[in-house]
Amino acid sequence: MIAYIKGDVFEISTEYVVLDVNQIGYKVYMPYRSLVSLPPKGESILVHTYFYVREDIMALYGFMGKEELDAFELLLEIPKIGPKVALGILSTYDPSQLKSIIVNEDVPSLTAIPGIGKKTGQRMVLELAEKMKKFMPQAAVKDREGIPADDIFIEAKEALSVLGYSDKEIDEALRQLKKEEKDHSTSEELIRRAMRYIKGE
Repeated sequence: MIAYIKGDVFEISTEYVVLDVNQIGYKVYMPYRSLVSLPPKGESILVHTYFYVREDIMALYGFMGKEELDAFELLLEIPKIGPKVALGILSTYDPSQLKSIIVNEDVPSLTAIPGIGKKTGQRMVLELAEKMKKFMPQAAVKDREGIPADDIFIEAKEALSVLGYSDKEIDEALRQLKKEEKDHSTSEELIRRAMRYIKGE
């Protein structure tokens, strides 16, 4: 098992980072929250990792903190929650927020995440409540804080800048998307739409 990887940031996308370790590139999938906080290319970082192996796939999943890794491993214990959905959960909520949601049996906050239906949300609460009470004892339980639309646009702009787009391209794309007045439920969705706009798709 690969417990962690320490290397230089080589490439950052909306789903993964490529770390250069002695001229070998490791593709590590990470929560969006972690990706947007990564340092610039060439900077060295340490990422806690989970090596996922199945018959048809082998992939590395990485986390900037041990608490995120612990939460990821707990989520994988739930039936029908695989790595992709678990990353989506941790892209939406940090471990402390997730603990609060589980302990307070806030199923609607779970079903707001793509890939999580009512039954899965209820199962998460049922199976993780006791574990979450012991999980991260130092973390304060707090209510979910919805992200205002303006904050989503700020997050999107920061992420697109990290991906190498110019301020002019980003501002034009986000300005146009804001005019459409559609429901941008997550910053990740907004980023993808902005990237398609910039590429002229």
